[in-house]
Amino acid sequence: MLDALRARNAQRQGPEVDWLPLLPPSASIKTPPNSADTLVVLINATLDDIVPWLHHPRLVDLAAYGDPPLASQHGWIIGAGGARAAVDAATALLDALAPPRPQAWLHLGPSGAGAFAAGLVQHWQSQTLAILGWLGGTDRSQWVYDPGHWQALTQVTLAQAREDATRYLAMAATTPFEPARPTPAALTRSFPFLHDDTAAPATLLAQLVLSIPALPQQQ
Repeated sequence: MLDALRARNAQRQGPEVDWLPLLPPSASIKTPPNSADTLVVLINATLDDIVPWLHHPRLVDLAAYGDPPLASQHGWIIGAGGARAAVDAATALLDALAPPRPQAWLHLGPSGAGAFAAGLVQHWQSQTLAILGWLGGTDRSQWVYDPGHWQALTQVTLAQAREDATRYLAMAATTPFEPARPTPAALTRSFPFLHDDTAAPATLLAQLVLSIPALPQQQ
């Protein structure tokens, strides 16, 4: 994905960036840069990846998606997490990776918000692939008549999302949020709970996830 993001940034005449791939988990960078002046942008990091970096003053974490056919129209990113000063410093990069229209990305919340959003997208994609895999090996006549399988897949996704929501809320509990930009009006019309501009969108989303009741177990 980094090659595609680099090309997008160059196409949109974004800022000069050192694009460094994340190392495998067994060799991951555990210590943030010593310099507080270094702007660090993590792309699709997990909540585990974020932990050593949480208190770096210039950390931005992005939720990006990797669908090249649609990226030219819809951009690569849906939002970013981080302190306002860090997000302000990364605005030129975020604008370059976002859809080509004003205010096309969302300041999701403090550090970790982007990782939380990216995790939700990943869980949804995994569920979709699991469903497609099941359909591919199942007779069409069974699709409607096996609610237990659909329910089991949904239950796994919801459990993962609830775990991530709980972890993110714990991470963000003591971190004040000052948005770098207002939530776009079109988004608040679609998601009325985002009208509360005193809370981070990722916090409101996590609370919404936790409010979804678990599905009853099939007998």
